[in-house]
Amino acid sequence: MQKDKFLEIFNNCLLNKLIFKYVSDIHGVVTDKEIRKFRWSEVIRNPHVMAGNSYLNELKQHYADHSIYPFLTATFTGAIKCKCFETLKYLVDLVKPISKTEYRHEIQFNNILCCAAEYGSLEMVKYICTEFEKKRLNYYQALVKAPLSGDLEMIKYLHEKLENCDQTRLPISFEEGVSFDSAAKKGRIHMIEWLAENRSNDREESTMYGSAIEGGHLHVVQYLLDINEPLRVSPSLEYDSLFDYSIYCNQLEIAKLLYHNNIRESQVPLMDFAACHGNIEMLKWMKENTTIRGSDIVMDNAALGNHFEVLKWLHENLTESCRYTEVALWLLENQTSANEISISDAVIGGNLEIIKWLFANRTERPTTWAMECAAHLNHMHVIRWLHENIPNSITTDAMDSAARHGDITMLIWLHENRSEGCTGRALKNAISYNHFETMKWLKDNRTEISNLKQSDCQCTIEGFRLSIATGHMDMIEYLLEKHPEFANQQSEPDEFLKNFYSSGDDEMIEFLLDKINFPLDKLKVFHQSIDSDGYPEIPTKLLDDHIEKRSKQFE
Repeated sequence: MQKDKFLEIFNNCLLNKLIFKYVSDIHGVVTDKEIRKFRWSEVIRNPHVMAGNSYLNELKQHYADHSIYPFLTATFTGAIKCKCFETLKYLVDLVKPISKTEYRHEIQFNNILCCAAEYGSLEMVKYICTEFEKKRLNYYQALVKAPLSGDLEMIKYLHEKLENCDQTRLPISFEEGVSFDSAAKKGRIHMIEWLAENRSNDREESTMYGSAIEGGHLHVVQYLLDINEPLRVSPSLEYDSLFDYSIYCNQLEIAKLLYHNNIRESQVPLMDFAACHGNIEMLKWMKENTTIRGSDIVMDNAALGNHFEVLKWLHENLTESCRYTEVALWLLENQTSANEISISDAVIGGNLEIIKWLFANRTERPTTWAMECAAHLNHMHVIRWLHENIPNSITTDAMDSAARHGDITMLIWLHENRSEGCTGRALKNAISYNHFETMKWLKDNRTEISNLKQSDCQCTIEGFRLSIATGHMDMIEYLLEKHPEFANQQSEPDEFLKNFYSSGDDEMIEFLLDKINFPLDKLKVFHQSIDSDGYPEIPTKLLDDHIEKRSKQFE
């Protein structure tokens, strides 16, 4: 649009109001109607929305005083899906110091790579593989997803990474399938042919027919029939026949193809699925060409989906009854007081209007546990209202729970407006759930935490041990800086190292051996135990070198 015409339209008050009144409706017409829309106030509260819309500066501001963990996987997914490389780099830098070993809020490094393989670019996949090289990424899992990107070069790259690493192949997940299945689901026959030539072993466990049906790719099903691909059905499917599955997936043309190739139905009442889809053409075809009928819920399915034309057709052509109205009436007539919502439920759910109504009309007051949940779930508006109207309902549990959530904004508000403070549990919660910035804030701002000594409270030393268990290297270094004596107080290497050996976390093993002064005799005993358990060569050599270095210091 030319600038003068643009200004002429938008400087017209009537046109301006009219356009913006219907901007949401216009957006729904010109884009996918199912796409979710956000107000700006919602955007800046949700990191995954910021990442998914390339608001990098706003994302950095958000993470300056919020935990990275809520929606972390979704935030990576948003950055990858919108192809924002700078946002991806920023997020990678945030999580790189954290161990890959599972513990509560673990970083799903493999999921990040898989997401890039499915939705991102080859450049993104290469970057993640390089930056997370020490995380022992599961290249096989990523290779399964790669065909969904439509990029054959990405498949070749991950295949090469897998062939050149020392990973053993993990057991097949029938939900994830194999790379052949993803190629079939994407409808890419040339990928299937490349995989057949280069990864033939995976083919034995593939269920390409089912994947092609899910993707609605008639040409792939025809191709598989032409090359006499075995008719395998995934064990995760509840259907005995590929024909059944094509009806379930609402793929009428594929169902016809399978039917004409004598791949027929089982005893499942498939009309129930067609009614649920609202597919009247499928219903008519099944009635004319098969013996398939529906169960006594076939009309219920049509009614629940508001498929009026299907409902009329079923009524005229089938004898199955509809129970939907009777069930709905019974529920309305038989409600009891046991279903009434309590004020504690409203506090936990963050519904302030219901809280106000219940407060005005009932004598019940929220429990301490409900208030604790509100703080943990970051219902700031509820906490503020409780502070003004039921001040005695807030205890030290609020700050302790806020630390578990990792939201510094909530902690600062409680710090400035309430006098209860917190307990040592706040520090333990922050460390347990990997909230590094929260832990630092507590140490720097709350006297209950900063004054903790090992001599009078075990919370700090327990917190350090938890930081090792969580695998957060920055947190461990910070606590060692504040309490250097902790490095000499860990007497059992087995307690801390074995978990990282089991997960093949070479990076974390090397870090702990460098930072913690485990007793040499205990390290030697631990070395013997891992030798007998047959752990991989790289982490075992790290321990060999460390013991040799320590032994020379005593000579």
